[in-house]
Amino acid sequence: MCAFIYKHVDKWYPCKENKVQKGLNTMKCCLEHIELAMEMYIDEHEEAPILEMVPEEEKLSTTCEFCSEHAVYMVGN
Repeated sequence: MCAFIYKHVDKWYPCKENKVQKGLNTMKCCLEHIELAMEMYIDEHEEAPILEMVPEEEKLSTTCEFCSEHAVYMVGN
């Protein structure tokens, strides 16, 4: 299972074949907190998370779980 290909200049390049399933193991976070969310997921589940962009229709109403900024990524399984 592929979580991400690589990080280049503070941008994560996710694999296309995996999809984050919305549920209890999903965290929504802003660009500032993406690494924290990934570390927390790895510590808890001992596997790499799948990263996916928050859908456009949810961006305005979805906030980061660590601050009050708009969420950009969903981190989960």
